[in-house]
Amino acid sequence: MRSCHSGSVFGAFLTGALIGGVVALLFAPRSGAETRGMIRDFVEDEIDMVKKTGPPPRATTSKARSTATDVRHAEPCVRSKIWSKRPKRRSKMK
Repeated sequence: MRSCHSGSVFGAFLTGALIGGVVALLFAPRSGAETRGMIRDFVEDEIDMVKKTGPPPRATTSKARSTATDVRHAEPCVRSKIWSKRPKRRSKMK
């Protein structure tokens, strides 16, 4: 079951990964020029791979869009079911 805070947890995870990567690069036993060269080579290889494979197929894109639309339309129904299952608050005033 997804939590309402899953987005913030994912954001914290990405932030931690980014900080860890930067710290690892700063304390790496290579020179800065060598590290930059490795990063440049990696990025160029990835760009070449993307150019060879091309953009994602249209069917995948339209399927993702269709699924997102389905989820958006189902949200009010799910929200009302959740609210109907919640226990009612008792009034403290008598």
